Amino acid sequence: MHIALVDNDPQQRARMVDALDADGWSCRVFDNLNRAAAHLKAGNIDLLVFHWQPESEGLRALLAARQAASLLPVLLVAGHAGEQELTEALADGLTDFVARPVRKADLLLRARVLVSRANPARLVAKTLEFGDFRFDARSGRLTRHDEAIPLTQKEFDLALLFFRNLGRPLSRATIHEAVWPQEAEFSSRTMDTHVSRVRNKLGLRPENGFRLAPVYSYGYRLEQLGGPKE
Repeated sequence: MHIALVDNDPQQRARMVDALDADGWSCRVFDNLNRAAAHLKAGNIDLLVFHWQPESEGLRALLAARQAASLLPVLLVAGHAGEQELTEALADGLTDFVARPVRKADLLLRARVLVSRANPARLVAKTLEFGDFRFDARSGRLTRHDEAIPLTQKEFDLALLFFRNLGRPLSRATIHEAVWPQEAEFSSRTMDTHVSRVRNKLGLRPENGFRLAPVYSYGYRLEQLGGPKE
């Protein structure tokens, strides 16, 4: 699923991109709505997230987005907004609002609700396939060559997170928030143990075409090296 994210605050923008990427969204970042307009008109964006400006400027921006893509769900991000203009903005049923600073859980929940409301079939995940691996996100079942790989729910979530971000380094903080969001007191050793189990159970080693390795002082990265060696 593709998101166009328009926000002129680099730090807030980076936090939102990290959270959305880790949840499996593909983000295209723009400094302003004019730069995003061509992508909106092309119809290859599932959700627009943009910085809501105070007073009438916010409504003008929303109107411009609606002209580019009338049925596109829109998530507004703002520190504050007038009650009247916010009521007008949310009246179409395809627009929602999240307050700054944005909490990850709120961002992901609102994003999924909006996309589901606009196109219910878009978020119905049948299976996610990565080469020989097939993830059933609804049942928490993973198979390879049609053979089930027994995993706990946390191991399944962790494996899916790595495959969704294949080739991309994930920080420990990102992994923690994605797999253990409710556990504030969390040890690095617990994460390392789970990563080791996922590596062993899935055979994520160079001889099998994958490398799941630590990134020094940062986190972990899953890389695809090619097919298994004969």
